Amino acid sequence: MLQEQIINNLLAAILAGGYSITVNDGDDDVLKYSTDTTRIINNMGATDTDLLKVYQGTEYIGFILLVPSNGDDIVSNHSGNDIITNLVDKVLEDLGVL
Repeated sequence: MLQEQIINNLLAAILAGGYSITVNDGDDDVLKYSTDTTRIINNMGATDTDLLKVYQGTEYIGFILLVPSNGDDIVSNHSGNDIITNLVDKVLEDLGVL
């Protein structure tokens, strides 16, 4: 499924860049500063949206908002800074979504 590829490729790109991910379920940070893909995926999907907060160390870099009900447009929103935009655009372009 394309959604799974998008998620897996986003996580791989973020972690390959040396960043960590905090998963927010819309209310709470359910996993903080993780670099473990399996743990990240296991903590996603509890609600209708997942907010991935990207960090370098403890410095907040930006966010990616995932809405699975949007189909191939699962990336609903993201920070407009260069780091996050470049990560998201590269993954979506590589998969032919952009």
